[in-house]
This record gives sequence, structure tokens and C-alpha cells, in this order.
Amino acid sequence: MKVRLLVGFAGPEILWEAGQVVEVDDATAERMLAAGFAELAEEIEAPEKKARSKVKKAAQEIE
Repeated sequence: MKVRLLVGFAGPEILWEAGQVVEVDDATAERMLAAGFAELAEEIEAPEKKARSKVKKAAQEIE
């Protein structure tokens, strides 16, 4: 399940920053959601994706 982290996580094998979208197993995702450490990534559209599509559309109009 993809989640967007609301806090950072660090350990021997990972280094995740707040705002990063990561793929975790369903059980881990449920624990993160319940604790308020993450939100479902599918529920929100990434702001950078939205901005990129606007830039791409503007570039196409110029051509």
C-alpha cells in the first residue's frame, strides 16, 4: 500500500523523510495510519505532479 509520510522514519535499512510516498505492506500501513504517521497516497494528488502537468501543457501550447 502506498502512503505519504507525515513524519520521518530512520533505521538501519531505511531513511524516509516527511512528505515522501513509500510502498509498505498492508499491516505496516494500517499501523502508520492509525498512529497518525502517514496518510493514504491515493487520497491526494501530489502537488509536484499537478505542477508538472501545467508546465507540460504550457510548453505544448508554445510549440
